[in-house]
Amino acid sequence: MLTVDLASPNLYTITFGLDGEGRRYSLKDAGTTEVTSATFNAAGRPLVITLAPTSGTEKDTYTYDAYERMTGADFDVNGTHKTDTLTWNANNTLELLGTVDGFNSTATDYCAFNSTYVTGTGYDDLACIIREVIRNDSQWCKVGYESQ
Repeated sequence: MLTVDLASPNLYTITFGLDGEGRRYSLKDAGTTEVTSATFNAAGRPLVITLAPTSGTEKDTYTYDAYERMTGADFDVNGTHKTDTLTWNANNTLELLGTVDGFNSTATDYCAFNSTYVTGTGYDDLACIIREVIRNDSQWCKVGYESQ
């Protein structure tokens, strides 16, 4: 294990554990372990990051499609999950981001980036976002932002 210390004499020291390819897989902040392990796929994308909470367990898990686009992220804290699901348009732009929040049972949110879901959302001919809309449960409720 290779370690890299980033230190400020007046503030703190952060120590990263690096694997053979230079990817960070562990982290200590002022001597306290924050990240205990990380695994990666063949393309170097993170698959599982295990955290070191003061009690219980915390683990983040990521999934990817054949084109290495993220299709899912699951954040597990003591068995309670917040799960994100991403779907992609044919031109590799984000189509829909869905979030199921196990910490807030009424929160199932979606961000639409495709006019199939909400008219006027999507991308221009240069793949720049025109507009995205966020939906909470069954109602499209607010505009995230619009580019001019």
